[in-house]
Amino acid sequence: MTTHTVSQPALQDSLSRTRMEQYSLWQILGIWLAGGAPMWILAWLVFPAVSRDLHAADAGLLLMKLLMMGLIWQFVLSMIVLYREEGNLRLSTIRRRFWLNNPVSPKTGQKNYRLWWLLIPLMLLNVALELGLAPPLNEIWIRLFPLLAEPQSRS
Repeated sequence: MTTHTVSQPALQDSLSRTRMEQYSLWQILGIWLAGGAPMWILAWLVFPAVSRDLHAADAGLLLMKLLMMGLIWQFVLSMIVLYREEGNLRLSTIRRRFWLNNPVSPKTGQKNYRLWWLLIPLMLLNVALELGLAPPLNEIWIRLFPLLAEPQSRS
């Protein structure tokens, strides 16, 4: 059995390369607002103004297109933040920063492709929650916070 070790200087060098200053609360809120506000504006202001005379199917397609524009903006914003932090947009940088890695065993620290199989029961649990528990949880939510109920025009 072999163990992989990393020398202390190599580890420190790796950490110093990726370390940057922590964002302040205002920067975090600014990034959050820059990512979320366009979706809110497109869905709650632009869509009702533009879709008044459209049929239901056309209005639904318009809403999907507007939200897709918002998602594209969120992708562009994430690339801007990544470039600002890292200084490049190489695939290796994107993979490292967005954690696009294969699963690693917590015991051995090595890649363990069998851990992908854990996704199957987690996906089934998600389906069960969405199909079975979502309606009762939604009713409880609306009873607690009636202001947050879905408008009839959106249902």
